[in-house]
Amino acid sequence: MQAKPELRRAIVCVASSGMKGFNSLIILVAWEIWKHRNLCVFEGVRPCVQSVVVAVFEEGSAWCWDGASALRGLLSPHLSIE
Repeated sequence: MQAKPELRRAIVCVASSGMKGFNSLIILVAWEIWKHRNLCVFEGVRPCVQSVVVAVFEEGSAWCWDGASALRGLLSPHLSIE
């Protein structure tokens, strides 16, 4: 299975030094979407993109505090985690 063209372009734009952080960000976003989906299916929560974005930044901040230094480089311009 090949990656979609948009994903391939995004991967090419990321420098090899930032690839680890980019991979962490993909995992983080997928995890938060999955958790939000479960809330919608099992708890009757209405889908809300904004709540997923907030959750990504909050959980991403926690990951950075726990040592995800490559992710810190991607999120630090948007958070006060330095």
